[in-house]
Amino acid sequence: MEVYTDGYVCQFRILRRKYGITLRELAQYAGISSQYISSVELCQTTGSATSHKRIEKAMKAILESRQTDAEKNLSEFCSQRKHLFDKVQESEVTIRGQ
Repeated sequence: MEVYTDGYVCQFRILRRKYGITLRELAQYAGISSQYISSVELCQTTGSATSHKRIEKAMKAILESRQTDAEKNLSEFCSQRKHLFDKVQESEVTIRGQ
């Protein structure tokens, strides 16, 4: 693995990776290029207060979105628990996100 820094990175890089947030996803939510976010998290540039706020808000929005999705999925799973091993026609099942 190639080392891009002197060993120091911004804390949000650690959290972004821990939470499974991709640079592309974060960039999309923040409205900032992934290259710029990468250079900030690798401490190659400090970034502006505005970009810091946008990154912070984007990470929060992503995590809140995932929490909402997880709650919906858990609720759906619980409602279907009695039927987990029932035979169904796969072509008749709608799967979110596909």
